[in-house]
Amino acid sequence: MLSDLQRYNPWWSDPGQFQRDPHWRVFQNSRLRWEPALLDQVDFEQDAIYTLRGPRQVGKTTLLKQWIGRLLTRVPDPQAIFYYSCDLLSDRQELFSLLRQYQDICQPRSLPRRYIFLDEVSMLPDWQRAVKAAADLGWTDHTMILATGSSAVDLRRGAEQMPGRRGSPAKLDWLLLPMAFADFLHRTMPELTIPEDGSLDQIREDPSAFAAWRSSWLAFAGSCQLALDQYLKVGGFPQAVESFMQHQRVEESIRQIYSSVVRSDIEKQRRSRNILRNLFTRTVLTEGAPQSWQGLARDAGIGSPNTALDYAEILADSFLLYILYALNRESKTATPRKDKKLYFSDPLIRDAVCGELGLPSSGVDRRVEAAVGLHLIRLYERAPQEGLSLLANVFYWHNSKGREVDFVVRNGPHLIPVEVKYQEQIHAEDSSLIRRSFGGGVLVTKHTCEQSGALTLLPAALFLLLHS
Repeated sequence: MLSDLQRYNPWWSDPGQFQRDPHWRVFQNSRLRWEPALLDQVDFEQDAIYTLRGPRQVGKTTLLKQWIGRLLTRVPDPQAIFYYSCDLLSDRQELFSLLRQYQDICQPRSLPRRYIFLDEVSMLPDWQRAVKAAADLGWTDHTMILATGSSAVDLRRGAEQMPGRRGSPAKLDWLLLPMAFADFLHRTMPELTIPEDGSLDQIREDPSAFAAWRSSWLAFAGSCQLALDQYLKVGGFPQAVESFMQHQRVEESIRQIYSSVVRSDIEKQRRSRNILRNLFTRTVLTEGAPQSWQGLARDAGIGSPNTALDYAEILADSFLLYILYALNRESKTATPRKDKKLYFSDPLIRDAVCGELGLPSSGVDRRVEAAVGLHLIRLYERAPQEGLSLLANVFYWHNSKGREVDFVVRNGPHLIPVEVKYQEQIHAEDSSLIRRSFGGGVLVTKHTCEQSGALTLLPAALFLLLHS
């Protein structure tokens, strides 16, 4: 294993060797060169055990290499920086042996700080027991450890079993999702000199702020709409965006990569591929429509509602889907017993699934609705890194007659209804339900941008650029 340690850490013998790292070279040679905001948010000078979660092929390994590249410019001894891909390991004993070997290498060097990156550690059952044993032996003193994985559940369970050993930073668990629309716009249209993104809360509550924001942004509405049309086809996974920037389309080879990602996330859980296909077929056909686990199981031919729930939660906690539960307005919490809605988390995942199943993909209005929902999750969920299977602040709502509001956000003591009407013309009845039931809210439109009392109408291309 020592040769593996040296192979994965070539900068130990010569820091210049880092430039030959395959992930770093791909990043350096790409047109995209995406640097997520997360790059500047994690404090590596804390003695802490961090986790980084996110779907497979979203760029977690590339982000680790970006962090390592920065560390190499300021850390005196390159052996203080250790990276290993844990998909080469078979069990926690091998992980413990790996940490012991690194400890033996470091022991005579008296390093003031160390930085350990364990990539895809969630592939190992009970990985935390190896890290916990290393911590108990004092091997993590003056050390930052960052562990990555594509399953929120696997990483969360592991992290929860290390109480008191993870350090004291305010935030220990981080999430890397595909590029948001704002990132996509900035990368694919860098020539646009657009104003600073606005605050959804501010422009909703302050008419003068809305007027100022509207006057600044309307000049860019056409370009933003063009970018949104592209984003709804491409999505935010870095390889897909890179393919689009080079070829003006997502190459079929890229779609195949993500089809295999979807399959592997189920297979590593030792679940049935046939059940997965049936569940995905019903999700494609009914995306965004309220349904029960019993109905989904029946229509998909799965048999058991618990099986439907189990598979959907695996996919949501691998960040491939998200599940919306109905809102209980009195408690402002989810009602798991009522019908729920499933959405794909990214257009590329939807298209990869449809290609795998031989199904036509959903229309643009459904894609916009799914994108709006995920944007609200980014803005208002406090812990999306815990998975997208049981959200705490984003729901949908329906009245006693079955009429529904697409999304309702809990923002502190307030509820914000958000209805998507992605159409050429907006009519009075399009906002009647949120006006009558909530007194106002947000209507996400195709073109209309105006404010009428407590109702704010925002084009989707501009709504998706707003922060909270």
